[in-house]
Amino acid sequence: MIVSHVVIRNLSATAASAIATFGQSGDKDDFLAAQTLSNINAAGKAAILQPVPNATPVAVVEYTEGEIFGIDVTQAAGSASTCTADVYGTLSDAS
Repeated sequence: MIVSHVVIRNLSATAASAIATFGQSGDKDDFLAAQTLSNINAAGKAAILQPVPNATPVAVVEYTEGEIFGIDVTQAAGSASTCTADVYGTLSDAS
């Protein structure tokens, strides 16, 4: 699987001071390092998180079968919050 972006939506509370990383369970920031969620400051907002394209192509990780892609909240927003995280990308056959 090659992840292109993650959408966080349906937050039950603000995530404005939360920081999260994204990647495989063994290296939870190999897709995206620390992301401050300051723009998700109210329930009902959403965010699209992805590597920023530039003149030099952004290298991303190709995850293999059995690897778990996850989100690690490294700093909480101060209160409990739940959300839906949609992971988008390309899934290909290894053969």
